[in-house]
Amino acid sequence: MALAEGASAAAISLCSNHFPVSLLGFETALFVRNAGIDLLLLHAPGTEPLSAWEVMLEIREWEEIGDVGVSNFNIQHLQLLKNSPPKWNQIQISPFVQRRELVNYCQRQGIKIVAHSPLVKGQKLDTPRLITMANKCECTPAQLLLAWSVNKGFVTIPRSSKREHLQANLEAKEIILPTEIIQQLNSFEEGYATHPQHY
Repeated sequence: MALAEGASAAAISLCSNHFPVSLLGFETALFVRNAGIDLLLLHAPGTEPLSAWEVMLEIREWEEIGDVGVSNFNIQHLQLLKNSPPKWNQIQISPFVQRRELVNYCQRQGIKIVAHSPLVKGQKLDTPRLITMANKCECTPAQLLLAWSVNKGFVTIPRSSKREHLQANLEAKEIILPTEIIQQLNSFEEGYATHPQHY
């Protein structure tokens, strides 16, 4: 589920650190499933990010694929793709790990940020300052983190298997945060990533 203004796309990650990809096998799987994919993401740069991206550009021509993008690409990886840059880069981002330099680069290049793990896998929801701020905004700490992400203009992808959490997550995009709260959340930066291998 993606949270953003007007966003309802399904994102599926293609995890391929080993290229070349068997295009015939994957294409056959798509037909068997008979499912369209709005956004297909290359999971990580791997050892040959340019070659991997060239394969993704071929995949983008398939009728079943809406668009393709990358995931966990840093500035140096994205610079390798400058001749045919992606429109999407999925990275872990939250008030606790804001990736400002990378975000600024992507914004300058017209690359949209897809924010994964915006709830930090629940590992920071008991932060006292976060709880105090959430109470002030009459929402949950999780909703506050999601509202911050949406406010930043990121396509935000929280994960949950519980119906009540899914509903609460959807409601978060309607929360209007005061400037003061946004500034306080901006000060939470501590480089805390639950996927440090991609940071």
